[in-house]
Amino acid sequence: MKSKFLIPVLAMIFATGMSFTTTNTNEAAISGYVEKTPGNWVPVQVDCQGPNDCLVRFLGENEIHQVFATMNTTQPIKGSGDIIVLNP
Repeated sequence: MKSKFLIPVLAMIFATGMSFTTTNTNEAAISGYVEKTPGNWVPVQVDCQGPNDCLVRFLGENEIHQVFATMNTTQPIKGSGDIIVLNP
């Protein structure tokens, strides 16, 4: 009788304990958007932190793009000012 009661109780205790375990996630990775040509917005995954503009360059291209939080130019993402090279 005790084992019929004890096993479900232990399962609930372990399930509750495991619900509080998490892995570290990289919260600095921000999805942003780059306007490659007027009206052509491309989503990018960048890690920008800092007071300057977040700038990217696609591999094989020479043009430098600024990263924005939404698909308009009113919300630029701030970064280190260094150019991040992205593989398209």
